[in-house]
Amino acid sequence: MSFSGEEEGLVGSKFYVNDPIWPLEKTVAMINLDMVGRLNNDKLSVGGIGTASEWKALVEKVNSSNDNDGLPITTSEREMQKSIYKAYKQAG
Repeated sequence: MSFSGEEEGLVGSKFYVNDPIWPLEKTVAMINLDMVGRLNNDKLSVGGIGTASEWKALVEKVNSSNDNDGLPITTSEREMQKSIYKAYKQAG
């Protein structure tokens, strides 16, 4: 699934949470792949891991394993005010 209208006020994600094709109560995650392929200081930035209690441990586990092919990962728990996941979080 893809969305548009993030910069215009989360138009796509707000529409989806109000008219989902899959019940929101059965939705377990929303992963926003934004700016994929763009590294900062040769590191992959994973933001918003504070939006669910499970994310931090999962990202840290992957980062400490050999499965990430040595790609350094930086994380941020900070929530972006205009990110697509905001509509999901508000919907519960």
